[in-house]
Amino acid sequence: MNGITEAAESVSGITDAGRAPMELVVKFFELVCAFLRDLVEDGWTEEDVKTLRARRAEVLAFLRKGTTPEQERGMSAEAQLKRWVILYREVFSIELDIASIKVPPERRGFKRLIVVAQGMTPAVIFSAMKRLFPSWKWCDDLDREVTSIRSAKDGSYAVWCRDRPEADKENWSKPASAFTQEECLTLEECQLFGIAYKRETGRHLNEKSLTICAGSRDRGGYVPGVDRDDDGDVRVLWYHADYSDSADAVRSAVA
Repeated sequence: MNGITEAAESVSGITDAGRAPMELVVKFFELVCAFLRDLVEDGWTEEDVKTLRARRAEVLAFLRKGTTPEQERGMSAEAQLKRWVILYREVFSIELDIASIKVPPERRGFKRLIVVAQGMTPAVIFSAMKRLFPSWKWCDDLDREVTSIRSAKDGSYAVWCRDRPEADKENWSKPASAFTQEECLTLEECQLFGIAYKRETGRHLNEKSLTICAGSRDRGGYVPGVDRDDDGDVRVLWYHADYSDSADAVRSAVA
């Protein structure tokens, strides 16, 4: 008896009455072994296999239905891009060309796609916020005060972030100075996320905490932040780069 058959028979009760016949079990083990060999040849690590096991229900659903949970929830990149087309048309009177937008590779846990259309600046986006809901800013001219690590001056772009109403708990109690600007959402990206989230859910981001927009700085080296005041108005204000609090945090970005 070969090793695969022995392994199959070692599974307790698998060939009892009402269970699969031995021939089917052996065939299944052969396929599993071949699959494992393929994973090794493709460079899979032990952590990759653990993740596959943890998300086996999602994998099985995809294999059987051909859709991922993100697609079913309308959170696939394609579905989100289509919603951004509608948002820019209705809010900014812009026709967004999604064919020109390079979507970064996805990273586990980062499911929210933010699209910054060409020409979007902090001031332009804030004007839209004012039209949509009560908003306040600390300075007269955000474009003059704020510079961001990413800009839509020469073209549209997209970034991924975590799809949460509050700032990333992984970054609690860490100041902006603990991060590189590239790995954080900018003020423009946070503003647009807030508009999209309000349109989709009827609620605001940052109802309980502050988002530190560490991908941006003002002329004095301070960091913009977005939160809500006691009246519920959305505020854009500034903080020291070394400011930290137990719940206020940076939103990480995949760009």
